[in-house]
Amino acid sequence: MSDEVDLYYIPKRLDDPERVMFWSSDELMVIVIPFIIIYFALDMFIIAIITSSALCFWWKKFKGGEQANLHLYAMYWFYPAGLMGLKATPKSYIRTYYG
Repeated sequence: MSDEVDLYYIPKRLDDPERVMFWSSDELMVIVIPFIIIYFALDMFIIAIITSSALCFWWKKFKGGEQANLHLYAMYWFYPAGLMGLKATPKSYIRTYYG
């Protein structure tokens, strides 16, 4: 019976973001992209590690502990409407609806 239970992973919460090792997918992008740019373009390994670590720390602080998807909400409110590709949601610049 316990062998069958161990075969499947059941998440504790449905809103948890996908994880790659220890990081969520957006944190991994904040780590990998600057590292690749700095290391391969400038050939500075130590600077790439320090910069990627600092950016990951800053990104985690920006996201905060409560709202894991704060960056997505900020993109909805502040970026152009076509960037997110949302068609069923109301326009973010309309603050008051009458009717």
